[in-house]
Amino acid sequence: MARVRYHELLPHEILARRERFPVAFLPIGTLEWHADHAAVGLDGLKAERLCELAAEETGGFAFPTLWYGEPRAVKHMDAAAEESGAIREALRLGPAPPGDPDAEIAAFQALVRRIVQQLHASGMRVVCVLCGHHPLYDWAEPVVAALNREADGATALVGTEVHYGADPARAGGDHAGVWETSYLWHLRPDCVDLAVYERGGAVERPLGIVGEDPRGASPERGAVATAQTVAGMAGAARAALRALA
Repeated sequence: MARVRYHELLPHEILARRERFPVAFLPIGTLEWHADHAAVGLDGLKAERLCELAAEETGGFAFPTLWYGEPRAVKHMDAAAEESGAIREALRLGPAPPGDPDAEIAAFQALVRRIVQQLHASGMRVVCVLCGHHPLYDWAEPVVAALNREADGATALVGTEVHYGADPARAGGDHAGVWETSYLWHLRPDCVDLAVYERGGAVERPLGIVGEDPRGASPERGAVATAQTVAGMAGAARAALRALA
């Protein structure tokens, strides 16, 4: 199978692939508590693998994951959620540092804007942004909308796996619940360990879950959701590229 990660390709491989399908799939995430059973990088790991699969499906490029620069003073489990105190205690962290939400959002939006502009400048006529951390969509969407009003001969898309998935009943979203755990269990099984709850004794509800209990997750459910999301991303990318013709 052909390599799809832009940063691993040789120049002649980039040129040939870009001639056929000049589309960038850009995963963005965060490092954040996802309960005891899942990797803290779940959001980025999920988005990264989905973008690679979409690139394989379409012939486009999977670009390196954006892990840093996102707002942490708002909508972040480790610092700005109802259970943040308990989470930071579980991670043996001190109090969350003070932050300015407006300034953090503005800095993140400037970062996303610059990255999309750079991808367009590298010959990518379509940039498909996948927000593994769902709050990022609220901040990235207006940036993409503004760039699309300004761009000439290029466009960008943005969404979470829920936005790109064709059937919400088969590709849903949550935080470290049954959906995200199922996605990660299928995409990166080495980063999920639900047995931690058996080893640690009875737990009524894992800390930091938004959605259904992850103990109802399965890699099979993750496979169905992945197929839905990848098909949605591939279809949206193809349609966007056709619209530019």
